[in-house]
Amino acid sequence: MQLRDLVMRLARLWSEDVEVKIDDGWDIFAAVIDQRLIYTPQLDESWIKSLESWRFHRFCLWHECMHLIYSRPARKVIEDIKKELTVKELSKLPEDLIHFVYNIIEDYRIETLGLKEYPGYHVERRFASRLLHSELLKSLEKFEGEFPRFLVCFCLALLDHIPATSHLKPRDRNLLLELLDFCWDVETYGESIRAAREVLRRLLKRFPDLRNRLAGLTFEKLRLLSALKDRGRRHFIWESSASGSRELEEIKAPQAILREYEELRRMVEKA
Repeated sequence: MQLRDLVMRLARLWSEDVEVKIDDGWDIFAAVIDQRLIYTPQLDESWIKSLESWRFHRFCLWHECMHLIYSRPARKVIEDIKKELTVKELSKLPEDLIHFVYNIIEDYRIETLGLKEYPGYHVERRFASRLLHSELLKSLEKFEGEFPRFLVCFCLALLDHIPATSHLKPRDRNLLLELLDFCWDVETYGESIRAAREVLRRLLKRFPDLRNRLAGLTFEKLRLLSALKDRGRRHFIWESSASGSRELEEIKAPQAILREYEELRRMVEKA
């Protein structure tokens, strides 16, 4: 069993689409909904450098397949959210921020729906989230200003189910909990659009000078935050401080995934 063959087989199974395509060689995982396409890092031995690496890459692939099943194309999303906001609100909200906030909520939604079909993957979500948690916490050091730090904490809270309120001022801790209340029970596409609307409105109320605050968020930092949110940076697996931690070791891999990894390693060693 070759790595590429297994990845394609898993992608077709999880996306419920035998025509789904894989385009590897990218820095991140991403799904292009209307093209039935998944971008991934290079399909090479780095995927199976360790069991941790295989579990993480495997879960990222599953996550993107859930996008193919449950998500809508980005342009459709932006159009629908804009319909929910006033002209005045839209004048203060950069489109990139609208899409970014929606994506955080959507990542949570599609994983929640996916886990209803694959209940055994709760442990893998927990494993991937622990790695993400470590990287997002470290990224807080790279973001100056209340608003960028708030975005990081919102990512942490919704994707990792751990409200990182200790990193926020008291008023922002309350805001974070308020925003999460709009998101926890989201299941349908319409609910996710309305949740994004409410989150954006409350962000505007708390940070009325939002455009000025975003002006201080450099392209590189915004790109870093987006990549972290998408669980795609290649250095997660082999450079993350969480890698090899006792906490991760306690999140045992399911036997089926362990067998996959061992078979792939045998194939590499024989080559």
